Amino acid sequence: MLDSLKGSYAGECRKGLANGTGTATGTDSYTGQFKNGYPDGNGKYTWKNGDWYDGEWKKGKQNGKGTFIHRVINGQGQTETLTGFFKNGEYKGKFEKPYSTEMLTNNFTSISVKKMNTLISEITFTVKNTTAGGSTNSQPVLPKSEIKNIQLVQGNYTELVYDTTSQVTNRYTFRNVIYPFSAIITFERARSVQQVAIAKIELNENGNWMIRVDVEQ
Repeated sequence: MLDSLKGSYAGECRKGLANGTGTATGTDSYTGQFKNGYPDGNGKYTWKNGDWYDGEWKKGKQNGKGTFIHRVINGQGQTETLTGFFKNGEYKGKFEKPYSTEMLTNNFTSISVKKMNTLISEITFTVKNTTAGGSTNSQPVLPKSEIKNIQLVQGNYTELVYDTTSQVTNRYTFRNVIYPFSAIITFERARSVQQVAIAKIELNENGNWMIRVDVEQ
């Protein structure tokens, strides 16, 4: 179904179209999995100029994890390599998602993540108490929940700055962060020092991240 691969084909077929595993050769060539005549699944595609991509495909386009090798014509035979995740034929980056959060206990109301810019490498957590009926903003009578333990899984930081001046939130800023950053963070809940909330945070891109954590009381 791709004009660049029309020529010869050896492999599995269904209803006159490449389906299964095979090799197609036209102006370009491809060896791997097909579906309804398109590269679909895992396979290696080689362009006529020598560039190639080896990885996941969907309906004739790079989709998923793979490696693209581009021959850089500079008289020295150097190449450019892109390894990571692709979508609709375009390279998206080394990681499938820029961030992920996982609540390891069920006593969070929500965790929200936003990337502000790429000018600095910092992570700021705003930790806030909530109740089943909503925020405790109007009645800041409880002690504030706070970060009690940080278990680094990947990455690092050089400084942790606290801001506890607000009546309803605690603010923590990790400075000079090395990404990818992954940590399991324990929050002490305000009602009891024996109750904790635990979450795993993963940030895969450099930048200034703002994370709001609402801890249920």
